[in-house]
Amino acid sequence: KTSRLGRSFSQPKLKDSENSEHYRYLSVENVLKTMTREYFTFIGVLSRHPRGIILLKYWKIFKYLKSLVTDHPEGGRDDLSNLIMTSLDYTHKDHSLIILGKCLQSSSRVVRYLSTRHLKYIYRACSDKVDFAGWGTEYLLQQLCDTDPKVVSIALQVLDEVCDSVECLKTLIDKKPSIANLLQISVAKSGRELVVRLAGCNEGIEYLQKTSGGWIEKELGRFCNEKGKG
Repeated sequence: KTSRLGRSFSQPKLKDSENSEHYRYLSVENVLKTMTREYFTFIGVLSRHPRGIILLKYWKIFKYLKSLVTDHPEGGRDDLSNLIMTSLDYTHKDHSLIILGKCLQSSSRVVRYLSTRHLKYIYRACSDKVDFAGWGTEYLLQQLCDTDPKVVSIALQVLDEVCDSVECLKTLIDKKPSIANLLQISVAKSGRELVVRLAGCNEGIEYLQKTSGGWIEKELGRFCNEKGKG
């Protein structure tokens, strides 16, 4: 089964108009209406275990998965990208994270949004097992520079949640995000709220005092004025 899957994935084109068996195998209709989609579930199960990873590497499945989430001149497939990145396990670094990274940088804004949102589920499910603070916060900061406001908004939402973890909060501060850039973000959830979260620990306050250009003092002054008016 794994070898058959590898041969099917090795086809560079996935257009429904093609008549070969390989093209029909991963057609939109097959993925939607048949058990074909469960092959990705099977791959996800294998990716959870070291011996399964060895098997996936042997049959070059990771290589084929990367080609499926990488844009081709013929056009990418949002459904396959979503199936792949939500099926993989991220306990073991390396190939799975590379594929997730490609989804996060896809030319499809749908894939970028879905993969950014998926970071929230990875954090909730197994943040203590996948060193999420180490690479997850880096990916989320990267998404704040996305050209789509919806991607930026969901990245801010996820960052707000992961900051509940002291480890993630301190890691985020260690990455030295630009306070000026964060304050300029104005979407459904503003960057200002994330800056406020940074002040949730001593390290964050020290970082803001050094880099925010007096933002803390300005906010305190604004708060006092509003309280005085009330």
